[in-house]
Amino acid sequence: MADNKLQTIDDCRSLVSRPQRLGVLPTWWFWRGPENWRFVRVPAAGLALTAVFAVSLAGFSPVSAAVAALLAAVFGIGLFERYIRRRTKSFKQINPAPADTGC
Repeated sequence: MADNKLQTIDDCRSLVSRPQRLGVLPTWWFWRGPENWRFVRVPAAGLALTAVFAVSLAGFSPVSAAVAALLAAVFGIGLFERYIRRRTKSFKQINPAPADTGC
């Protein structure tokens, strides 16, 4: 019963219904779905590997490289979400939704 209620709440939520934290942090409820990861999986891994490589070349410790990889992946996903939000807002302004959405 509780799972159905949570599913209904998630279905009625829109990506633009709540602001993005600090403007660049990802909204984890949106990225929880596996279908949303298919667009960002490879670029996030690329950013993380690039950060590890750059920090390793600079001579920092492996812990620093891991932190840099994590931050690069999180900020990369957050910036991609910001782009999606901007596109969604412009699309909604051009094509308004019907009055009855059922939510």
